[in-house]
Amino acid sequence: TVNGGSVRNKGIEVEFGYKTNFSGVAMNIDLSGAYNKNEVTDISNSEGKIYGAGLAVGMSNICMMEVGYPIAYFWGYKTMGVFQNETQITDYKSTDGTVIQPNAKPGDLIWYDKNDDGKIDDNDRMQIGNPYPDFTAGLNLSVMYKGFDFNMFWYGAFGQEIFNGTRRYDLPMSNWNSSVLERWTGEGTSNTHPRVTVADPNKNYINVSDFYIEDGSYLRLKNLTIGYTVPANLSQKAKIAKLRVFASASNLLTFTKYSGFDPEIGAKSALDMGIDRNIYPQSRTFMFGVNLSF
Repeated sequence: TVNGGSVRNKGIEVEFGYKTNFSGVAMNIDLSGAYNKNEVTDISNSEGKIYGAGLAVGMSNICMMEVGYPIAYFWGYKTMGVFQNETQITDYKSTDGTVIQPNAKPGDLIWYDKNDDGKIDDNDRMQIGNPYPDFTAGLNLSVMYKGFDFNMFWYGAFGQEIFNGTRRYDLPMSNWNSSVLERWTGEGTSNTHPRVTVADPNKNYINVSDFYIEDGSYLRLKNLTIGYTVPANLSQKAKIAKLRVFASASNLLTFTKYSGFDPEIGAKSALDMGIDRNIYPQSRTFMFGVNLSF
């Protein structure tokens, strides 16, 4: 185990608070936000790269650590649509006239030949996503009126990507995601989701590519609480100094375009960021309680 390199995080955090009391209503609002840029500044090996986590057999090194990039950026192939017919396949050539994907079939993904050498290999892999948000934000609102109290907390992260690895594509007979219903089945049917074959000769599904990259931005209502404190002159009749009843819910609402179970997935290690392996979603919890003081 060695210290593999250096990483710099630069950004800004801001927080605004406001408190007021009008007509018996006490209100407290806190709004916070943070912007951060993550960048690798040094790699302690001769190659200048540290390869990150994989997902399944044949789907390796999804993440990469390299100077000048975010740690654990998504490293894979860029796609340029789906071949619709044989003419498109034969017309897709490098500058020197080499057909880049001669063995492809209509319905296969078009791989971007980054170095224009007429073939698709690891040299064509590039940054296809960033698992870190551009900025995060939180809103905490508390309101009290007479015996009633109300609190809610919102949290959001915006600009990050997620590698949707919720299906093991090295196990071709396992259940497919419902998105497979939008696959290519003939010319003009789809330019984003390739054809489905068990053999997968073009490696449409086993290659690490932007086919799996999704917008991971989300806004979530993390907590909502409503309570009522019984007037002291009533609670003290029952020999209770203070009596409060409340109802609370966590993870009540989530707004996101991500198709997986939960966009807030975290990571097991530094080079495992943003890979969704069917991570169990956070529970939506409802609680009811009573606070008693004697």
